[in-house]
Amino acid sequence: IKSLHAASFEKNTQIEIINLGNNLIGIDTVPKDGVSVRPDYELPRRLLQKLPNLRLFSLNYNYVSKIPTDFFVNNKNIEVISLLGNSFTEFPEALLRGLTKLELFAFGQQGKNSKLAGGIQEQGKIFTEAGLPDTIFDDCVSLQYWSGFVNGISLVKARWFQNTPNIEAIVLFLNGSAADPSKPLVVEPGVFANLPNLIDFSMYSSDYHGTPAGALGPPPLSPSNLLNNKKILGVLDGSQFLLAPKSFRQLVGLGDFEPLGMYPEILPLPFSTT
Repeated sequence: IKSLHAASFEKNTQIEIINLGNNLIGIDTVPKDGVSVRPDYELPRRLLQKLPNLRLFSLNYNYVSKIPTDFFVNNKNIEVISLLGNSFTEFPEALLRGLTKLELFAFGQQGKNSKLAGGIQEQGKIFTEAGLPDTIFDDCVSLQYWSGFVNGISLVKARWFQNTPNIEAIVLFLNGSAADPSKPLVVEPGVFANLPNLIDFSMYSSDYHGTPAGALGPPPLSPSNLLNNKKILGVLDGSQFLLAPKSFRQLVGLGDFEPLGMYPEILPLPFSTT
């Protein structure tokens, strides 16, 4: 599949799951100055607007670069949105407005990523923190899984998580200095205080060692950041597990601190499809 149309699903109003992963949506090229280039591809604005029962939308590994502000406006029952491996560099501020049932939002590996994973950065596209408006998750009160791995994010903002107390996993490996050595990954003060149900914070190979003077916040694995997170099981730091010593576990009340699996990018469905 290379393209979608506004009427693609208009006669299938009872659809609950759409999985368009591993297609060629947006791949078409046009000639420009004697060279074939691929223009930005935007999803059709009305593609999902007659699907009130939609629960899962997956667009993983295509070539889409833009999504309309009101793309999910009529999908109030949606629980999973997975946009991995496309060409997005930003999302509209109101994209997730009203999605109070959303449990999983994944947007990792934009630009097919590239030099971070040993490939070639697609047309210079890379997703940074500038692509996530401060209030984009304000209505996502049920959000549990937040994944933005293998991007160019160098700052994790507390404001993103102000209204998402149910998040259990944040996946940010291969961000920060993995994308740009001059920008180590920095976690703002207040991020962990907003996440009382956090279980897994993954940032391996997102190096924040040697944070420059004046950067925001202490490293994530510190008493001041984790005191509010009694459920946390694992934190991945740098390219290796950073395990808390017993004295630290006792200090923050984490008696059974253990690392989780090395591959949290495998997305679990938060509901049964049977």
